[in-house]
Amino acid sequence: MHYYKSKYEEYMEKYEIDPSVRFNGDNIKLLGEGKIIIGKNTYLGEECILHSTQGFVIRIGENVRISHYVYMYTKNYHPKYKSYVCGNIYIGNNCLIGSKAFIKHGVHIDDNTLIKANSVIKRGSTNDPLPNKST
Repeated sequence: MHYYKSKYEEYMEKYEIDPSVRFNGDNIKLLGEGKIIIGKNTYLGEECILHSTQGFVIRIGENVRISHYVYMYTKNYHPKYKSYVCGNIYIGNNCLIGSKAFIKHGVHIDDNTLIKANSVIKRGSTNDPLPNKST
């Protein structure tokens, strides 16, 4: 874990990450020359990969829970067009992203949204509201 702790400190310097962000586990990777912005009280689970291509941004709001093995990429290969396509990724506040979800370029996830485990989220907006705690 000592190696990863120093790696996470490097991420805090390279990207815009609030000091309250919790890196929970080994081998969480933040990659690329684009921007990665992570808000207060956010949690990233083990083996997550966030890759932001130069000129693009991954912006994660406050109080977001990102489970283990979640992948986010601002650049992906599109076989139909035989080329790469890019886009920003925006995740609102108070969201929960389930284990092994894959969030592709050009996605906007609204506040208070639940992304179920093993989901592939592509293009456009998503809003599957979190269950109301009072029910």
